[in-house]
Amino acid sequence: MAIPTKVELDQIYEIIKEAYFRFHNESDVSIPLEKWVERVIPYILQFGIDKIDYIQFNKDVDIPEHSEAKLHWDDDTGTLELGLTGGEVKLQIGFEILLKGKNLTGVSETNGKIVYISGATGNNPTFELADADNITSASAIGWFTEDVNKNGNGYVTTEGRVNEIDTSAWKEGDILWLSDTAGEATNIRPEAPLFSVIVGVVLRKSATEGTVYVRIDIVPRLRGLSDVYSPTTPNDGEILYWSDTNQRWQVSPNIKYIESSQTVQIGDTVNVDYSSWNNKGELRVYGDATQWDDFSVPLNPSLLGSRAKPDYDETELGLQFPQDDTSEFVNFTAQMSHSKLLDTDIHLHCHYIQSSVTQPTFTVEYRYYNNGDQVPATWATLNTSDVGGGKGVFTYTSGSILQIARFPAIPAPTDETVSANLDVKFYRNDNDVNGDVLTKYIDFHYQINSLGSSEEFTKY
Repeated sequence: MAIPTKVELDQIYEIIKEAYFRFHNESDVSIPLEKWVERVIPYILQFGIDKIDYIQFNKDVDIPEHSEAKLHWDDDTGTLELGLTGGEVKLQIGFEILLKGKNLTGVSETNGKIVYISGATGNNPTFELADADNITSASAIGWFTEDVNKNGNGYVTTEGRVNEIDTSAWKEGDILWLSDTAGEATNIRPEAPLFSVIVGVVLRKSATEGTVYVRIDIVPRLRGLSDVYSPTTPNDGEILYWSDTNQRWQVSPNIKYIESSQTVQIGDTVNVDYSSWNNKGELRVYGDATQWDDFSVPLNPSLLGSRAKPDYDETELGLQFPQDDTSEFVNFTAQMSHSKLLDTDIHLHCHYIQSSVTQPTFTVEYRYYNNGDQVPATWATLNTSDVGGGKGVFTYTSGSILQIARFPAIPAPTDETVSANLDVKFYRNDNDVNGDVLTKYIDFHYQINSLGSSEEFTKY
């Protein structure tokens, strides 16, 4: 049964009135008819109607103004409107969601300001102006849908229409983003590291009668995605990779992109043991990531020039260095590779045939200097006996083995540049082993930290 209309209530009133006069003598009635009707009708409505099938609102009624607790049909929106506390805000049922709370922005705010929940008083939220600057203030909840006094209570539209605001700067259909200006919206998406938060869409363009449909959508940051593992604040240059073991994206411990130098670092970047590729595609390596390379000088007659000594062994393909004879020597000049790690030592070795437990002693005199520097007036001298302990790399057991004799390290010239020059004089100056010792070649080991040099005559 529907709730009685005014016409039906009038009919009920007439029935009650007729019954009153039928059973009462008007001159003896102590209760006025109007009072008796007021008392009887609520009982009729309470006990006579046990179900309500529907409520039919009058669609043609003209509501001059809204007020608290007034519910009526609004033909413009096509739904019921309910006047909320204060009388300024009307809830369009089914078309919007509102939230009431306290304004803690520090000043009175106008309709259309965007806010976030900063806390709560009792069960009611407190609002402050939202902006795109940080994760807290960017957590927008909605727009004020009325003017709200400082520390006063007011309504925020979390979804639905906010009317009578200035939308003249935008066009209808524009998507609005939370601005980095507190409480404001913009139709230009903020650039990272500002937070991207969609706050609504423009429905009507007007300086005074503008309308925005509010819909908050906080675009998640990469770190906030459910399949990304980033428990701490990222460090500069860290790169994500997919872990099949953990089924998630996580930070690579061994790869970094350094924006300032436009380089990719691969390896132990914490302990500075890594290789680095720059924006020109050049490779450099650091710390324990540096590699060893060498160049060798074969000891054959083609390097002797006019000298006929030491004797060349055509069968064993090497030079026979005599016992304690400094007059039989070889000398040569070498240029260091562009790939060498500058300002590091080079390590000289002699590859010879060892035929007894006793090892010979070899000597070098050298000059090591940069291009463009003065040629040293003196030579430095090194002996294989200066390394301490066994002179050879391999342990001798029997027969004839190819052994490597070691010299102490040769230090780099001061402020070494690429293509540094090395002059060498090599001979035997010992009586450790009787007779000749056949020597195959001399080589130099050195560390490299690049494939070459960036410029023709400079390393970097």
